[in-house]
Amino acid sequence: MEKMYHNLNNLIVYLILFLTILSCSNEEIITEDVPSEELTEEQEEAPQITTEVVEGEMGTATYFDKSLVEDHYILVNDAMSNRVYLMDKNADIVYEWPLGDRKIGNDVLLLEDGTLLASLQADNPEILFGGFGGKIQFIAKNGDILWDYTYSNNEHRTHHDVELLPNGNVLAIAWERMSKEDAIANGSQLDTDLFPESVLEIDPNTDQIVWEWHAKDHLIQDFDETKLNYGIVEENRQLINLNYTNTDDGNIMHINGIGYDTLNDLIYLSVNFYSEVWVLDHSTTKEEASRTFRR
Repeated sequence: MEKMYHNLNNLIVYLILFLTILSCSNEEIITEDVPSEELTEEQEEAPQITTEVVEGEMGTATYFDKSLVEDHYILVNDAMSNRVYLMDKNADIVYEWPLGDRKIGNDVLLLEDGTLLASLQADNPEILFGGFGGKIQFIAKNGDILWDYTYSNNEHRTHHDVELLPNGNVLAIAWERMSKEDAIANGSQLDTDLFPESVLEIDPNTDQIVWEWHAKDHLIQDFDETKLNYGIVEENRQLINLNYTNTDDGNIMHINGIGYDTLNDLIYLSVNFYSEVWVLDHSTTKEEASRTFRR
């Protein structure tokens, strides 16, 4: 009886569903035409966006909606031409810093007083990867050098990006050489010198490195269990897989950019060859920085 009761209930449900569908299929679908004059009024009220092209001193500026454009300048770091200038949004130069024969590395920052914080190419660099650097300067608006710092030799070289901290110190990215013997001892699969990354905080008043972080202190590898840093990579996300990239020249990480979070005292690194952003806790001491790392 219980089974028959359930079957009867199911039959009733199916019957109601069928009648509902049948009823809907017989209903007339009613649509309401919108008078064409009302649509025209709406179209007239909508903002009209027109493209405007302006020929400026440095090229062509195309405006797709000029009403949305803010009246500010653009800092142009033309590294290939060794030029740094402010350009308005009509592509006209407002001001250009005289750099003389100095060669731009990869990044130049404009400070509030018109001074530039510039990553420049060092003289006769010995580490030749792209992202040239090795020299950091404060450059006054008239081109005078207010601070000059070189970190470039056969063992290390700054490159790409720099960042000014609230305390006036400068953050810089640097390659540092790890000899082939040390690399193999650390579990590298490459038969060459490696150039892992480091981050330096430099005091312009003393030229001293007051804080530093080194990628070589945070490695893991699953290539050779007889070497240092052996472990399960997937279970150690806080560490850097030494053998993630396979390059002939030993440039295994290649950081492109550095940013600083003033609210949380964190450093962000854009790591090209890993396609990752690494996060460093800048509140640590030098010793703690060698042990703690976030990705």
